[in-house]
Amino acid sequence: MKKWIFIIFCIFLGVMVTVVNVYNTAVRSKDKGIIQAEELARKKANLINIASTDYYHGMTAYHVIEGKDENGTSWFVWVPNNKKQKVLVKRKSEGITEQEAIQILLNDRKRNVKRIEKVKLGAEKGVPLWEITYIDEESRYSYYYLNFIDGKYEGYYSI
Repeated sequence: MKKWIFIIFCIFLGVMVTVVNVYNTAVRSKDKGIIQAEELARKKANLINIASTDYYHGMTAYHVIEGKDENGTSWFVWVPNNKKQKVLVKRKSEGITEQEAIQILLNDRKRNVKRIEKVKLGAEKGVPLWEITYIDEESRYSYYYLNFIDGKYEGYYSI
């Protein structure tokens, strides 16, 4: 009986070590991606201060970095995971604000917004976007996309 308990304990310990190793590897690669994206954003927009970094999962994944240059100008930088895609750099003042994007969604009579879940920046096909995640009146998750520059409707889908 003691032999079986020892064998089960060894198997359990082996599984736990493997799980921890896989988790640590995944976290390290994510951290490495963020560091590389922030370094590239510093170069492209001459950022001296990074306020936030977010991740957008779209057709092409992007790290979206917000920061300020030495003059205090706020910038957004979209760094794609796909190295073939172009890095997008825009002054924060070049586009619509998060609140303006929300207001455009709320004014769209075709959308029956029950609750807004999240608003974040992203990009599709080289176009910087606001992605607004909301719950509609049928309790479906819905995604609404607006062009960052002019607030033009770019599309939506529901799950």
